[in-house]
Amino acid sequence: MASLTATAPAQADPSAQHIPGDVHLVRTLGGGEVAHTIRRGDGSWYPFNAIPGAPRAHYSNNLVSAIVGAEEHVMHNWYYGVGPYYQEYRYVIRHADGSWTEEAPVADGPTSDVDLAAVAGELHRVQRGGDAGTALTHRVRHADGTWTPWTAIPAQVDYDSDFAIAGAGGDLRLLTLNPPANGVLSSFVRHADGTWQQGPDVPFAPPSGATAEAVDIAQVGTELHAVVVGSDGGLYHAALRSTGWTRFHEVASQTGAPGGTVSQFSITASRGVLHVAIVTSESRLLHTVRAGDGRWQLFGDVDEATTLAVAWTGLSIAGS
Repeated sequence: MASLTATAPAQADPSAQHIPGDVHLVRTLGGGEVAHTIRRGDGSWYPFNAIPGAPRAHYSNNLVSAIVGAEEHVMHNWYYGVGPYYQEYRYVIRHADGSWTEEAPVADGPTSDVDLAAVAGELHRVQRGGDAGTALTHRVRHADGTWTPWTAIPAQVDYDSDFAIAGAGGDLRLLTLNPPANGVLSSFVRHADGTWQQGPDVPFAPPSGATAEAVDIAQVGTELHAVVVGSDGGLYHAALRSTGWTRFHEVASQTGAPGGTVSQFSITASRGVLHVAIVTSESRLLHTVRAGDGRWQLFGDVDEATTLAVAWTGLSIAGS
């Protein structure tokens, strides 16, 4: 592939206010390659660089990432062969010195969807799979690198329904969509003792009348934030406060229209703020921040800031 390096970090446009802390973004390129960048606290982005050791694959999907301590964990499916394609799972870790190591795969059978979250210094993984693609299972990677066995999650999901997880203190939060109407999100909590508890449903009823098609969540301070892509391609946000969930509102009303609809997105929390990265139907990679006081930045163009202009198919953003 062509070199992904540049001579200096670039500044996103429009200029971003100072947000303490770094966030990491990965994106899939052609075949099995994945590229990585970092947004620094001053709003500048490092150039994208390819994660070494990419497999020779036809394509990749289910790209997810999470930061635990000083390490970034990245996982994705990759496919090879000549019809039918065969699926493998890749797991790599980026260390504090910037080096990457390849880890043993942790998939258990076919996976239709995957998410990662950091909880109290450990990595939690939830996947949807099984023969019907409707089973949610969970396992934990301890600080010493060992994994717990897979356990079933008492949540009902459909074969094409989305879900998301996030760490909240010692708990793991889970939101799932409920097709076919997708007007309600189901909520669950895994407590530190390993027990699961179902919480109140989360209504998704924006003024636009859109239904929910994809969801991601992040714990920002004491509040759980949810971002949803609607059937209209719009991006919607709500937060769980001590008084309950706020109503979902369209993010573009605060950030300005990103141009085109949202085709992919990922969110993360870092230093008390919410970061949102999206891909539009025009293949633009954009980023915005919601500050602790509720103010949103305008969208900045990550591609222009990182000088990367290649085809790609997925993204994940992670903070700590």
